[in-house]
Formats: sequence, structure tokens, C-alpha cells
Amino acid sequence: METVRDTTRVTIRKHWFRRNGFAITIATIHLLVVLAACRFCMRTTDPDWPMVWAVFLLIDGPIIFLSSAFPHYSRMTYFPGGESAPLNDPNNFWIPALICGILGTVQWFFVAKLLAMMFAKPRAQTDSPIVPLDKHSLPTDI
Repeated sequence: METVRDTTRVTIRKHWFRRNGFAITIATIHLLVVLAACRFCMRTTDPDWPMVWAVFLLIDGPIIFLSSAFPHYSRMTYFPGGESAPLNDPNNFWIPALICGILGTVQWFFVAKLLAMMFAKPRAQTDSPIVPLDKHSLPTDI
């Protein structure tokens, strides 16, 4: 007995990735930059390691400013790092890492999606009722 394989799910996944591949790539690059910043914070001996997150004020500007509307959840202010490890410092490490890592990555997914839609080639319409005109089919007695 021959089995029939349902290929609609595979086709939908391929089509979704084809349409969103640029956005996924940009969001992945952003997430890798955040992870690199986290790794730098963990490995450095510089007491000013919390200043790493100041770079993300430029990269994730709109999300940082929107999250500052909720001051209880957003502690993107600079507190001196001191000698403590980043894992023991929620104000300087965990909150900025989560805001930039999650919200910033989502922001860059949608920014890249918007840019891809703006610069995409228009699709050819196959069922269009409008017939293209050439210069010989135009009325001349107007």
C-alpha cells in the first residue's frame, strides 16, 4: 500500500521562510550581538562593564525608550558595576540583557520585515481584469 504524504505543511514552512528569511537573518544577527555583549560582560575585569549596554541605546533606541515608560520593569540606568559578577547584578545585567535580547530582537525582525516589504518587487497579477494597452490600441479621436 502506497502512503500519501501531506506536503502542505512543508510547503507552508518553506513559503514562510522564503518570505521572512531576511527578517529572520537580521533578528538572528541582533541576537548574536546581544549574546556577544553578555559574554563580554561576564569575562571582563573592567569595573565599567555596564557601559556595554549604552551601545544598545543606539541599536535598540525605540524599544529602550518605550520600555522606560515602565520604570519598575526598566532599569536601564547606570549603576556602578563594582566587583560583583554580572550574574549577581539584575539592574546592570539581567534587565538590559532581557530587554535588548527579547524586545530588541523582535523589533529588528519587524523592522527588517517592513524594509523587505518596502523594497520588494511588485508581484505580477495573473487574474487581473485590466488588459495592458499598447500605443496602437488607444483611441485617436479624443
